[in-house]
Amino acid sequence: MYQNRLPQRCSSTSQDVPAVLPRYPGWRWRSVVLAGALGCGMSLAAAQTVLLDGATGPATVPAGVYWLDVTVTSASGGGGGYDEGAKAGDGGAGVTVTARVAVVPGQTVSAVIGQAGAGGLPKQIGTGGGAGGAGAGAGGNGGNANLNPNSGGGGGGGGASVVTIGSSVVRAGGGGGGGGGSWQIIGDPGASAATSVANAADCATPAPGEPGLGALPGDGAGGGGGGGGYLGAAGTGGETAIEDGPAIGAPAQGGGAGGSCVFMTGPNVLEAAPMAVAGPAGGVGASTNAAGGPGNRGTVRVVTNASARLEAAMAAAFSNVPPTLMPGQTSNVTLTCTNNGPGAAIDAACVPTVASGGATVSNVMCTPPSPAAVLDPGAAMVCTFDLTATSSAGPVELAGTASGGTGPDAVATAETAVQAAGMSVAIGLPANVIAGATAPGTLVCTNSGPAAAPVATCALDALPAGSGEVRNLVCTPTPPTPLAAGEAINCTFDYVAPAALPAGPVTLQASTTSGLTGAPVVTATASLTVTQAGATGVQAVPTLQFWGLLLMSGLLAGLGLRAQRGRSGRR
Repeated sequence: MYQNRLPQRCSSTSQDVPAVLPRYPGWRWRSVVLAGALGCGMSLAAAQTVLLDGATGPATVPAGVYWLDVTVTSASGGGGGYDEGAKAGDGGAGVTVTARVAVVPGQTVSAVIGQAGAGGLPKQIGTGGGAGGAGAGAGGNGGNANLNPNSGGGGGGGGASVVTIGSSVVRAGGGGGGGGGSWQIIGDPGASAATSVANAADCATPAPGEPGLGALPGDGAGGGGGGGGYLGAAGTGGETAIEDGPAIGAPAQGGGAGGSCVFMTGPNVLEAAPMAVAGPAGGVGASTNAAGGPGNRGTVRVVTNASARLEAAMAAAFSNVPPTLMPGQTSNVTLTCTNNGPGAAIDAACVPTVASGGATVSNVMCTPPSPAAVLDPGAAMVCTFDLTATSSAGPVELAGTASGGTGPDAVATAETAVQAAGMSVAIGLPANVIAGATAPGTLVCTNSGPAAAPVATCALDALPAGSGEVRNLVCTPTPPTPLAAGEAINCTFDYVAPAALPAGPVTLQASTTSGLTGAPVVTATASLTVTQAGATGVQAVPTLQFWGLLLMSGLLAGLGLRAQRGRSGRR
């Protein structure tokens, strides 16, 4: 609530004494007390802009201003009216509350000034209570004199004064009205507003003081009206005097005082606990055949303070970051930017980016929207976004930037990874082949995952001259093709050996790739030896030359003729 983060401003010079504190008869000594209180930690700088000085506003916090010095003085209660032989009660004093409030440029500042409670009238029958002073809340009316025969009316309660900055308030409660005089019974004084300041959310709700009691059967003066305050802390109305009956001699009571309070919300915080000193004196209770004296009006004063902006410490953190992503997969991620205070962040922004790797950020949605003109201390900006893996496998680094604080931007990082497709390739060949012969071969390209291959390839490289050739390559499915994890491309081919023996073993090379950006090309090799026909241990696949084909054709023809004759003889 209170932020003691600024250097102490203590001085014994007259320049630290506010020059425009409200002056009321008999109140100068209180100004000196207030000046002493302001001398340490709340001195008013020489170069100030006055936003409100006895006026209600509204005014706007200027650019570059981050602190306001606020002085709020409530009104005092009116004195009670006269009756024969006894003085009426004096009105209760108001109070002056001072506070230094952290603000942001552009905030609206306004005020309600409490008005004085009126004095009660003398020697009245069923009337004569003084009017309560207007304010936030208003003072309660003084109680009327009772109905028989005549007495003094109670004084009205003083109105509360308030300064509102945005939705934050500094409120000073009004003094109570004095009780009326009643024959030989002296009226009680109204209660003076206490020099304590509550920190309460109810401070934002003004409440009027209660009216004083009166206009009852019998003889007696009216009670004083209660001072204006806030919800749950308004002044109570004073009881009427009793001049006859079993309680004879009870004086007319003075009204209770309204409470003083502060409530800071949004970007506003207090530098230190607010201070309060006694405010303007109440109206004097009548001691002659006259009305009680009116109370004194309240006032307000708001000036800028040149102190540096209160620190706003921003922090950023990622959540819901997946450990891995498949290529093309989208995951919803959260970046939270928090203002750890104690001051407000201005033009606060929360921005997620991809620092490196194969992913993109899209559909960023922030609550409140980024940037925000003001992010209150303790508040957070929560941003969700879509993180989509591209076709580039490998690590991905996220960066989240929180700006708007008084120091360097806060940067959070997080890591994920785009999964690769684990491609492999294998060639199947016999160990030997006779020169000029054909050998069958197999080629298998497998995706072992975990990611799918969007454009898988599977191919044999061309052979050098004199090393033979590859024919009839047939693959299922036909590459390039999408290939899920665990699937393979299966190929068959013929290797035709050269007629002339090569210098050494023939090596075939195959390659495969997943089609992911940056994915490696995976290769494999297999070798076989080309030999002469009849070589020991050679498992040749023979080829038929011209004379062999001719001999085989004759043999097949003879067999066919014999079979035909056999069928003819059996007919």
